[in-house]
Order: sequence, then structure tokens, then C-alpha cells
Amino acid sequence: MLKPSELVTALPKGTPLMVAVVGGSHSAIVALMNLVDLARTSHPQLRVKWFTRHPLRYAEYMDGWILRDNTGLKGAAADFAREQLEDDRLPKSEAGRFIEKIDCSGTKEAAAYEAHLPSCTHIVQAVGFTRDPLPELTRNGVPLTPEFNHESGGFSDQNGQIIRGLYGAGIAFPERVVDPYNNVEYAVGFWKFMRFIKRVCPEWIAAA
Repeated sequence: MLKPSELVTALPKGTPLMVAVVGGSHSAIVALMNLVDLARTSHPQLRVKWFTRHPLRYAEYMDGWILRDNTGLKGAAADFAREQLEDDRLPKSEAGRFIEKIDCSGTKEAAAYEAHLPSCTHIVQAVGFTRDPLPELTRNGVPLTPEFNHESGGFSDQNGQIIRGLYGAGIAFPERVVDPYNNVEYAVGFWKFMRFIKRVCPEWIAAA
């Protein structure tokens, strides 16, 4: 859904399609952008049900830092959302010709899915990333359950003892960051992963 050149061939043409997009952050908005582009060009029978739990959130550039840097919309996705997807814009926008917004906030979520998902032919789950379970590990024949430290990149065992030589980074093991307003987020993105590694790698080497 994030690559238009593949999306155009993945969805059949000339047949009614109802695509459910679940989510309200960057990937979901990009998926909506691409689906709207198809609906107004090569796939005129394509329609979208957009399931979202919360109002649109945008990154805000502050004095030397970014509010909602990891969770807020940026760039083209933010522009598209502001211009076409906000509640006061969607009914009259071009995107509104193809998108029906489904409110899934609070206690409405289960009922919304039950009422609307059966009519959908495809579904896009743009709701973030969940790490797969780690493989079963043992140390000296004893089961080991590593706990990741999002500040240092290291791990401790189930007793709180540091596991020497074991480190993580990337999408499965991101850095936890706190902004000046004390909002806690996880820094997800290639350059953020590299910045995290550059910061903590000297500590890993020193502990070797």
C-alpha cells in the first residue's frame, strides 16, 4: 500500500473494491493517499473505509526540537491530511468522494468493525509494529528471558542482572525518548536507529 507502482497491479481493475484502512498515523495516511490516487485514475470503482481511533496528529516544529516527532504526521502526508481528511474538510474534499471515515474511538471500536468490515474486500492494517517473540534462550541450562533497556540498548535477565555482550537496536529494539513536555515516544526510523547506535556503541565497547 506504500508503493504505488505495486499497488496499481495488486488491486484488480474493473471491479468494485472496498478497502479498509485501519490506523491514523503516517503509514495509514500514505495508504489513503495512494488509494485515493488510484480511485480517481485507474480504479474508478475503488472505495475506502477508514477506521481510526483518534483525531489526526501532526508533528510541530518547536524551538530546536519537534513535538510528536515520532508519532505526528509530516511532509506530504501532513499536507494531505490537513487539506482533505480533517473532519471539516473530508465531506467536501476530493478524498471524501472515495473515503468513508469510521469512528473507532472509545467503546465504538468493536461495533464499528462488526458493522463495516464484512463489506470490505481488502484490509490494510497500518497500526504500528509488534516485535515477534524472541526465541527460547538458556544460559548454563537455565531459561533466560531478556528484558530490553530502551536507553542503553542492553538487556537484563529476569532477575534484573545485566546480560553482558547482548545488545539490540532497530525497529524491534528502538530508543525511548522524552521530549521537553515529558511525552514519551519510541524513536523509529533508519536515521534514528543509526543515531541511537552511535550514542550507545561506545558504552557497549567499553563494557566488553
